[in-house]
Amino acid sequence: MSSHKQFFFEEPDSKSDITLIVENRKLHLNKAVLSYVSPVFDRMFHGDFEEKTKSEISLPGKDYEKFVKFLLCVHPATLAEITKQNIDDVLPLADEYQVEQLKENCASFLERQLVQCCDKTKVNNTDLIHYMMLADNFSLKQPLETCLDIAAFRRYSNLEKIEEFKQISDATKVSLLSRRLSLIETPAMLMHKDMTQLKCTLSSAGEYLSCVEKRVYDGSVGG
Repeated sequence: MSSHKQFFFEEPDSKSDITLIVENRKLHLNKAVLSYVSPVFDRMFHGDFEEKTKSEISLPGKDYEKFVKFLLCVHPATLAEITKQNIDDVLPLADEYQVEQLKENCASFLERQLVQCCDKTKVNNTDLIHYMMLADNFSLKQPLETCLDIAAFRRYSNLEKIEEFKQISDATKVSLLSRRLSLIETPAMLMHKDMTQLKCTLSSAGEYLSCVEKRVYDGSVGG
């Protein structure tokens, strides 16, 4: 985070009309902007809550640096891009404050990381499981589907050794195993079909050869 952006909200300006306090540090913001991007802030400022009449609101349990990263991504004067360095901090807050556009930006970023250079093999297992965990935990459907498509071709025993694999839901793990099973079953079924056809062909050929041999033996071939 660049230094000028880091302190973007620390001083009030002519548009500031609300102060959020995070870890005893003040962030000077505008209610209309926050209400526009977040239904949660909209209810906080305009619903039947005590915060409606306050000029300063404390947000306990929030991390200052992470919250600033989140604000930089939603504020129209900054609109910071999602990167590998900020997505872990921004996505949980985007989900908590129901900023759907920011969640879509996070989903698009994950998709780009997963299909970089159109070569899915470039995504290592650790990153793959990390992206799968994010997509799974925050309901990012398309990135999750892409993660599962890639992971289906990876050795399951290697994936489950990664620490963040434990944070993936059982439903997603079942979906992954189902896809791997399909990959195993389909070739096996095709092979079984081919072997059955080959067996029938060989059986027919064997019957034909037996018939020819019998006719040769009986002197009925070659006149």
